[in-house]
This record gives sequence, structure tokens and C-alpha cells, in this order.
Amino acid sequence: IGTAEGQHPQSAANALTTAIATAQALANNPTTQTAVDNMVTTLNTAITTFLNTVNPAEGVVDKSSLASTIALAQTTHNAAKEGSSSGEYTVGSKAILQNAITNAQTVHNNTLATQAQVNQAVTTLQNALATFQNSLIGVDKSILQTTIMAAQQKYDNADEGNLVGQYPEGTKQELLYEITIAQSVLASTTATQGQIDLAVTTLQAAMDLFDTQINPATISKDELEALITQAEALHADATHSYPLLETVEFYHAIQAAIEVYENNSLLQAHINNAVADLQAAIERYENSRIIVSIDDVENSVVRAYPNPVITSVVIESNKTMRNVVVIGMQGNTLNTYASDNFAIEIPMNNYAQGIYILQIMYADGTSEFTRISKQ
Repeated sequence: IGTAEGQHPQSAANALTTAIATAQALANNPTTQTAVDNMVTTLNTAITTFLNTVNPAEGVVDKSSLASTIALAQTTHNAAKEGSSSGEYTVGSKAILQNAITNAQTVHNNTLATQAQVNQAVTTLQNALATFQNSLIGVDKSILQTTIMAAQQKYDNADEGNLVGQYPEGTKQELLYEITIAQSVLASTTATQGQIDLAVTTLQAAMDLFDTQINPATISKDELEALITQAEALHADATHSYPLLETVEFYHAIQAAIEVYENNSLLQAHINNAVADLQAAIERYENSRIIVSIDDVENSVVRAYPNPVITSVVIESNKTMRNVVVIGMQGNTLNTYASDNFAIEIPMNNYAQGIYILQIMYADGTSEFTRISKQ
């Protein structure tokens, strides 16, 4: 390297050094096979350029280094692809490099250009080429590495077995399989950013699934079961009267508690909440009981017997009835029976076991309710 005739100029050495450094950086952190192949071509061109660049005889302007640098830059430009994926160059970078190539070509074509101008054009283009190489998009594996570490820690800390806090047999092997797949993507020198991101998503999903498989604490439903039995007995008790709305609401409260009791995927907290809700419903229902005085009994105009009912129920009153409406516990009308007498017998064979509300509508426009239990 020197300024004497036949030696390689410093600018040519700098260009080769830059090409070697860029190639070494890619070798240490490869992106895609295409990027590696392109870099091989670029480095070979840089080597050829260096070998062909020597100082001419004194007084002659040497443009060989400029010509070879232009060729190298143009080859690199043409092989590059812009985009946002690994192995691609940032959008707009090719236009900047092409502009630098055009300016260098102008100096090369200028027959009046001095050696200093030519050397400066070489340096400027080499800097533009280095800047372009630095715009190559690599891949980010940091999130994948962090996720693998978290999954591995979760795997190491987990125990399989039937005890509370342990995991069912085989679940750790399933998680380990997903960890192994993610590790292969992490170790791959040709994995794209899309493949890396997918590996992160897949492994995180496997971790989330693993968390749901842990053996829960023992669930106790004894208190809820006893409370449901108590509520059902209270609801079936036909010896007391309750308002229709409260009776229907109490029925729904019992059904909600039964749904919780039969759901085996709920936690103890859900069971405890159901107990509290049903206890409150029982209290509200008992507080709504209609207190009947002796005078009320003596003045009552309707009587339903037998109660509980097996096959049919007789409704008697000292007032002429017009209709008797059978209402279910959900507040829905099940049937209507017409009458123009003081008594009516209603068949109950086709009705399911449970509590029913009878609305007796009188010819004088008044009405009242009574409740029966079907067995």
C-alpha cells in the first residue's frame, strides 16, 4: 500500500477493508441465505477491484479505483431488495445509493477531473456504500429468547402428580416439545422475522395452556348442596302463601344455584358466591311470606284441594268463577280453564312435579291467587 507506481492506493485498501468488515458482520449474524449470497458476490467484486487498482505513472489521473468502486456499488444496488423483512434494505436506501453512484460516474466521465477529485469521489462513494450496507435489516430474537427462558423456568419448577398445585402426567412433556421447537428457531441462522414472531406466539400459547392444567385446590360443595335442599323444600311448602313475583324470583335463584353446583369447572370462590346469593334469596323469600289472620281465613273465598296434588285439583269458591289460569314458576301461563260456577276440577296428570300458581278470576272482575304443589 502506498503512492508509488505499481502500489495499491490507500483508497483501494480502505474499500477492501470496508467490504471485509461488512461481510464479517453478516457472517457473525446471518439473516437470510439470499443476503449471504449477495454478500459473497460483493466481497469477490471488492477483492477483484483491489487487485486491479494500482498507482499509475506520475502525471496520469488514475480512475481505475473509482471505476471499480462504481461497479461494486452498482452490483450491490442491483442485487438489493427494499422492504421491512429480514435480509431486505430500508425503503429509500437504494435511491440514495444510486444518487451517489451517479455523482461518482459524473466524475469518472469528466476528462478534466484531477486526481484529487477522483480520489474524493472514491471516498464519497465508499462512504455511501457503507451507509447502504448498514441499512440491511436483521432479525430480532430477543423476545423469543426471553419467552424460551420463561417457559423453561416454568417447566423446571413444575411437578407432575395428582396433588394440588401439580400438573397432570404428560403435560410437562407437551410444554417441553414446544420449547424445543422454539429453541430450533432461535438457533436457526436462516429464520425470518415472521418465523421468529410465530415461534413466540406459539410458545406463549403453550405456556398459557400449561397454566390452565394445574390441579386446583379441593372444591367443597357441601354447604351449597344443603342450602339447595333447604330452598327446594321451602319452595315446595304449600302451607304458607307468598306473593307471585317473589315466588318466581325464588325459583330462579334456586335454578342459578343448581347450575353452579353442577358446573365442575368453577373455583371455590364461585361456589362461595353462590352460597351467599342463595342464602340472601331464602331470606328475602321468607320475609315476603303473607301472614294470614283468623279473619282472613274465615273470609277467604277460595279453597284448593287436595294440596299437594297427584291427579287433579278442585277449586271451590263462594263467588262465581270465570277462568282459572295455571302459571308456571317462570311466570309463564301454562293453561286457562273456563268456568261459570262456584267450583271447577282441573286435571293435573300432564303437569310435571313442582309448584304452580293458580289465578282465579271471578265474574265480578276481581281475582286472587293460590298456590298448589304437584307431586
